[in-house]
Amino acid sequence: DVELTELATLLNKPNVSLLTLLGTAGVGKTRLALQFAHEQQTLETFKDGVYFVSLESLTDASLILATLLSHVGLRQQGKTEPLQQLVEFFADKNSLLVLDNVEHLTSGAMLLSLLLSNCPSLK
Repeated sequence: DVELTELATLLNKPNVSLLTLLGTAGVGKTRLALQFAHEQQTLETFKDGVYFVSLESLTDASLILATLLSHVGLRQQGKTEPLQQLVEFFADKNSLLVLDNVEHLTSGAMLLSLLLSNCPSLK
């Protein structure tokens, strides 16, 4: 309960768009993230949706955006870059995007940073 409250408090700050849960394997990071996502969805804190995406099976950071497209119900459209499609999708939405097991895809951090910087209400 303490951690859930702390997560909610931090994400309510206007200057906070990204949180990282750190801990040793098996400590409960995924469980905490799932519980938080569930509570936020139940409370309707994020009126445009809560998305939980596991990236555990990915071996290449270049697949992050295609995976995100799929999880939000989009398909890659022609020559439009996946990042641009995601920006257009989330640009005016108040949404929570929970990414699990992203630590092995650090080369994709810039893509996620660009997504957040172009979508002011995405957390």
